[in-house]
Amino acid sequence: MIKKEDIYLMSPIALQKFLFNLEARRITKQKFQKEFYEKLQELKKSQNYSISELQALQMEKLKIMVEHCYNNVPYYRNLFDEIKLQPSDIKKLEDIQKIPILTRDCVKNNRGSLTASNIPKNQRLSRNTSGTTGSPMHFFVDLKSYSLNRAYMWRYWNWAGFNFDDRRISIQGRRIINRDRTEVPFWMHNKWDKQLFFSTYHLSEKFMHYYVDKMFEFEPQAIEAYPSAVYVLARYMDEKNIKYKLNAVFTSSETLYPIQREIIERVFQCKIFDKYGLSEMFFISNECEYHEGLHLNMEYAVTQILNGQDLTESPGTEGRIICTGLENFSMPLIRYDTGDLGEFLPNECSCDRKSPLMAPVKTKAEDQILTPDGRYVSGSLLTFPFKPMRNIKKSQIIQDDVHAVKIKIVKNEQYSKKDSGLLIGGLKKCLGNDIKITLEFVDDIARTKNGKFRWVISNVQRKMDLKNNI
Repeated sequence: MIKKEDIYLMSPIALQKFLFNLEARRITKQKFQKEFYEKLQELKKSQNYSISELQALQMEKLKIMVEHCYNNVPYYRNLFDEIKLQPSDIKKLEDIQKIPILTRDCVKNNRGSLTASNIPKNQRLSRNTSGTTGSPMHFFVDLKSYSLNRAYMWRYWNWAGFNFDDRRISIQGRRIINRDRTEVPFWMHNKWDKQLFFSTYHLSEKFMHYYVDKMFEFEPQAIEAYPSAVYVLARYMDEKNIKYKLNAVFTSSETLYPIQREIIERVFQCKIFDKYGLSEMFFISNECEYHEGLHLNMEYAVTQILNGQDLTESPGTEGRIICTGLENFSMPLIRYDTGDLGEFLPNECSCDRKSPLMAPVKTKAEDQILTPDGRYVSGSLLTFPFKPMRNIKKSQIIQDDVHAVKIKIVKNEQYSKKDSGLLIGGLKKCLGNDIKITLEFVDDIARTKNGKFRWVISNVQRKMDLKNNI
């Protein structure tokens, strides 16, 4: 079956531009509803709260969420009854410990019962996780989440001095141009949101000068990107002794390595503002203008760092990141195990904002895959072919040769040859037809010695290799 995206990508470039901006206009209107302006004003006020005021606000929102879950979400109603917990038993933030941890597998196996019965279907949106753990998760968010998330985004951007009239370049996972295209443009202009999308699928030495020329023509004040993507651009410019002054570079979705930060900040003559979030809960923490850690967005989520016995870790000690969302009522996640490791920092930030700090999260690192035609494809981009795959329990991508990749797959009983065909087809769209893709079905995929899961493993020597610089 041909999808709308495939029709778009196969269309002439003039029609693509029209269709792109038609969709961009629709999404931009969703983002800038009245909820956006109301929430942004609230956030500009609460960013100056004392820690006690932030905790009081967090507790107020937590009580509302727990009450909602008990009354409208079958999974939580059954769970609370089973452990004999009433919403009124949550009297202080520490009482959240009374609620069992929610695992990723539990969410995947209970999607229906975790969905709120009082939210109409036309008021919720279906979303997927990126699949960096090897198996994507499907969940619902409130329709107004576009506006709410955008408000948190704009507060974060405002901390970097980025404002409504400013222009930005986005270098992320959206496929805006057919991967096989070999001539400009390699970008699309969202005129409704002052945004230029650069294709992440064409980042190669032979095309890079087009990107640089377009950037100078567009004159952006900021770039938002996967760290590995903007690093490729910055590395090329650094080698050519080209600099361009921005107000900020916003990074997310991958680990930001020190060598990446150093080169990106040198080339673009500004600071990087890193963000930690998930598809399930987008705004857990982000950097401010002092870059002394990532501020917890306490209005958005209750974040815990726990040890192996599910006890709270003290600041400075690494543990599992457990989050409770406070904004999404369609499919609430209470004490959700993110699968990431992190730590709170003991210091307060010099910016005088009182929200606690956490260290950068280092468990989202995936190697880049090098294609035969010289493109660097990040792990985040490779998650897209896996998003519709409902019959894969786990997966792992391994590259030992520039001309081939191997996909290890732990499949369920419903997995079929059709799934294999869809997956290989999706990967070909990312990597091209000149790379051999083989599937290896296994019973399980081992984690590293420290308990982490590497989803993409590249053993190919690359010009952009970071291993000696980490």
